[in-house]
Amino acid sequence: MFYIRGMKKLILLLLFIPLVSFGQDETNVEVNVNTGIASQFADRGLKNLGKGIYSITQVGSSGFVSLKKLEKRARQEIIDFSTSNKYNWEIITVEHLGLEDIVDVFPKVIITFQITNQDGSAVLGIISQEEFDERAEPLKKIILD
Repeated sequence: MFYIRGMKKLILLLLFIPLVSFGQDETNVEVNVNTGIASQFADRGLKNLGKGIYSITQVGSSGFVSLKKLEKRARQEIIDFSTSNKYNWEIITVEHLGLEDIVDVFPKVIITFQITNQDGSAVLGIISQEEFDERAEPLKKIILD
């Protein structure tokens, strides 16, 4: 009797194991967070376009923020970036995207500008020999001592 009851349980167990194991498919879900309102805020900030040209984007937090205020904020960010890195800057284009220009909910200002060194040379991210020697001197002392 014990043997028959044990066999029934074993048969049931063997029948349900394949059902459970085949039911476990691996599913990958891709979520694109740059759609809708989120994509408008993802564009904000300073972007390096190469060869010393940058663009800065300011997006209003509501539809009631004026484009002039957004432009003023963007210009202040350009000034802060340029003074902290000791660059000269020149605005190439200013683009206002208001509610009538775009389908987006929030107004947007995009300013494209070019930066140069204090002497007028292009900013390439490469330092001069004098700057290298100046930065390397304390490191040489550490290594040689």
